[in-house]
Amino acid sequence: MKIIKKIYGCTVVLSLYGRLSKSDVDDVIRTLNSYYKREYKDFIIDMKHVSHIHYNLGIRLKKFKMYIENRGGVMNVIVKSPYIMYLLNLSGENWNLYSYSSQKIALGNITKFRRKYD
Repeated sequence: MKIIKKIYGCTVVLSLYGRLSKSDVDDVIRTLNSYYKREYKDFIIDMKHVSHIHYNLGIRLKKFKMYIENRGGVMNVIVKSPYIMYLLNLSGENWNLYSYSSQKIALGNITKFRRKYD
């Protein structure tokens, strides 16, 4: 698994590549928490280049998403594979509602949200 991190304004974009094992899920959550501690509150998780995820990723992302949303943050995902979306949805969260087809569209959604509520 490979993680590429980018920052656009106040939004952190994590692009994930390859297969995500349970230990990789821990790395992703640790990375998200480290950016949150540095006062970033908007996140995009780009999984369009991921071939498999451990089912625990959906559960852990759901908890993180609830945590940041309670503090005014936003999290979106980019998922191309129906298989990956199925695994994320096993968490009980309907990730289809927070999924976008590209980073540009996801960033635009967060920008629109910020203009509306900030």
